[in-house]
Amino acid sequence: MQTINQFNTLAGRLQKLLALHSSPVAMKVLYEESEVPEDSLRPQRDLGGHLAMCQAFGMVRREKKALTMLKEDHWCVWPLVSYGLVDLDADDFDYMGHKLFFADQEKGVEFLRNSYPRLQTDRRPIGFTLSPLETAQFIPDLISIYCLPSQLRTIMMGVRYETGEMLQVSFDSVDSCVHSTIPVMNGKPYNI
Repeated sequence: MQTINQFNTLAGRLQKLLALHSSPVAMKVLYEESEVPEDSLRPQRDLGGHLAMCQAFGMVRREKKALTMLKEDHWCVWPLVSYGLVDLDADDFDYMGHKLFFADQEKGVEFLRNSYPRLQTDRRPIGFTLSPLETAQFIPDLISIYCLPSQLRTIMMGVRYETGEMLQVSFDSVDSCVHSTIPVMNGKPYNI
């Protein structure tokens, strides 16, 4: 098993090898308040408002700040659903599956019930913490790299070289924050 220091060192190697413009982001799912890092910002408490998950990732990778998002820190509903921070009832599925995101409400409800990514865990999470990989004080559940297409090409070539397989990915235009993280945390080796 790798140590925290090995992950911190990996950040520098990735940034140099790929010529990244921002820090790789370390992410860890939290299950208890005692797991919240002391030096981590909390949007509601420390910034006086909510953030969307995409905004949190942006702050961490550009400003190099550690950030923890619990239920009360979120602005966007999709991570709340995907990480199991809220429960949905039938009315929620009907509302979220309406014409705003799906032309056919029944197909929307079916997608949300059966295909929408949700974290598969035996315990109920309370949130997650993010940190620049080079300064993370935890073993990450996921490392996220923001990159240019040419850098992605290098990453994809490395994956094929190491595994002998092509990346199998799917994209979503709205809630890419959960489509890019949840499948990996549920066992998929990589995602874009």
